[in-house]
Amino acid sequence: MEESRLAGTEERLSSGTSVYEEAHNRFSYTTRGDYAPQLERWFSLFDRTQIHVIRSEDLFNSPEEVLAGLFEFLGLPMVDLGDFPVLNSTIAKTPDEEELRLRERLAEHFAPKVEKLEELLGYSMGWSDDW
Repeated sequence: MEESRLAGTEERLSSGTSVYEEAHNRFSYTTRGDYAPQLERWFSLFDRTQIHVIRSEDLFNSPEEVLAGLFEFLGLPMVDLGDFPVLNSTIAKTPDEEELRLRERLAEHFAPKVEKLEELLGYSMGWSDDW
């Protein structure tokens, strides 16, 4: 379904004939979750030492530590940003059959993409541990 909704959008965005595609913004769920091609584009333009990748899980779990690493990467002094309260915590519920099937399909879809990302970055993202 995603492919039919996105027909032609990648080409227009890549060619520069379009800078914004509503369909890409709304329907590229799995495409935007494939991080390796996105990073490869950045790596083709900038030296890897100029790019700092942060996993959102790390930022959520250890914001002070992750931000200290970011400030160091940027060559900036660490600034005390105060507390980082969790504002959108949810209570996990037991997934139903449909959610389990979807999770399985997504795991199959993303497994090779995550593997490629890990090869590109040279370390494990830890995501397949949850599958």
